[in-house]
Amino acid sequence: MKHEVLKYDVVLVKELWKYPVITNHELKLLLDLLEDYHPYKIALLFIAIEGMRPKEACQVLRKQIILDENGDPKEIIHYVYKPKNRIGSKGERRIMYKKVRKPIFSNYLKEQLKGYLLYYPPYEFDKLFAFSETDSLQNWLKKIRLKAKNGELSERYNFLLDPNLYTLKGENKTIYRVNLYALRRFSFTFHYWITFNQDAVTLSKTFGHSRVDTTLQYYIFPPESIGLTRDMINKKISIDNFIKLLPAGQKYLDEFFPKRQVSIPKVPGQRRLDNYFEFFTTANK
Repeated sequence: MKHEVLKYDVVLVKELWKYPVITNHELKLLLDLLEDYHPYKIALLFIAIEGMRPKEACQVLRKQIILDENGDPKEIIHYVYKPKNRIGSKGERRIMYKKVRKPIFSNYLKEQLKGYLLYYPPYEFDKLFAFSETDSLQNWLKKIRLKAKNGELSERYNFLLDPNLYTLKGENKTIYRVNLYALRRFSFTFHYWITFNQDAVTLSKTFGHSRVDTTLQYYIFPPESIGLTRDMINKKISIDNFIKLLPAGQKYLDEFFPKRQVSIPKVPGQRRLDNYFEFFTTANK
């Protein structure tokens, strides 16, 4: 039986989440700070385009990137955190188990992933990245935020210093508006208005939420909050055009990456292929 499509003309946003998302212009500036095919860029794109939780993005395995007949990424299969209360020997605990299949919504992300898979070798345990926790991304955000504070970046990056109106009670620290979950809310909001035609049920299932209410109340916001206009919604603008992500193209990939006909063993560190082969050659002399 088909589910009822839920459509909200206006998504109400609670006051404590008044500045929860990043705009398309701000996201583009953030991505521009990273070179093409950089692991942090791929992880941020997973969050901002595929709508993954930050930890989920960091823990993707290579085998979860499904390729088409041409070897291009076409889909991501991964487990999402879905809490389920269960009584065990040590009392109540939460287990996570739900698996979802996500189409890759962006041609830019497809190309970045393709280049990344060529540029970086496999890692231990088939991990896509050498890191598996969000600390690496959080620390990178802290570093560029410090650069913005010290005037090492242009004034365009001052948005990184904007605090969220909501601060944790009893904690003397600033909660910045632009954080990893702000990128995830960007993804939910864009796909709600454009990709899923305001169908919150299908959106929730695709992005791994158990409750549609959670999606509507905490992850979807008015289109203007991320830079979407009604004209863009009517024209069904692509996410690449919305963020203004320009792919380098196959010619750039062919020139940038040497064709290697060798078997690459799995390595523990985040080492690029050129650095890895230099290390491997030197170590075996």
